[in-house]
Amino acid sequence: VVPVAIGVLAFYLTFMVFPIGYTFFGSFFDWRPFQGQFVFQGLTHYRELLRDDAFYRGMGINLTFMLGVVLARTIVGLAIAAAIAAIRVGSQFFRAVYFLPVVAPMISVSLLWTWIYHPNYGLANQLMNLAGLPSLRWLKDPDLALLGIMVMTVWKEVGYAVVIFLAALAGVPRSLYEAAKIDGANGWNRFWHVSLPSIRPATTFVVVTSAITYLQTFGQIYIMTKGGPGTSTTTTVYQIYDEAFVLFDFGTAATLSMLLFAVVGIMTFINFRFVSGRAS
Repeated sequence: VVPVAIGVLAFYLTFMVFPIGYTFFGSFFDWRPFQGQFVFQGLTHYRELLRDDAFYRGMGINLTFMLGVVLARTIVGLAIAAAIAAIRVGSQFFRAVYFLPVVAPMISVSLLWTWIYHPNYGLANQLMNLAGLPSLRWLKDPDLALLGIMVMTVWKEVGYAVVIFLAALAGVPRSLYEAAKIDGANGWNRFWHVSLPSIRPATTFVVVTSAITYLQTFGQIYIMTKGGPGTSTTTTVYQIYDEAFVLFDFGTAATLSMLLFAVVGIMTFINFRFVSGRAS
């Protein structure tokens, strides 16, 4: 047991604590490894970024993406889970169908949806044309690109929320529903006053883990839009990538990483207190 515990601790320190500490340390330096620069700058990077409109624009896109996807994933996931839980035949089939996209690689799904959104021969515009609606430019339109990526993300990962909510709903005692039914509560009242309060821990888990995940979204944005059109989908994580692996300015990238780390911590705390507070 002791060697296993030491191994887990060593892994955690090596791949979690040390990288975070080294990133924090590097944020105080003009760090350009390909130019051999590692010059102490103090809080210069932090002052520059906190005065930079691009930083706030990227963080705003981050928060917009996170809030939209978390709300949609939670609400749609709960609705689907409640519908599956209400049927007696085929629930396992529907559970598997909704969970399949979750295990699919993000790269593959992003490429698929890039084709779906293609303005000329994509499936989305073909369906819209069949309905008598005009074609849209989707990922080429600054007003639609972020929404398109959000829709794809919810489609791919709502199945995870469905499985969590199904497990939570299965744990609600039947006696509570029977008592509510005897008291004259209809289906909606039973769901609102019995199901929802009983699954608050699962809701907290889905909301908090989703918020952490989607504040760090990168893969689908890189594949589908590369931060464009313009800067309409350039999140803070994409800015970090751009600074580190395009401009090779590791100091600014480290500073952006620490600022994002702080925002993730704050948003996680707020989400946890809000959701768990409602539960109490």
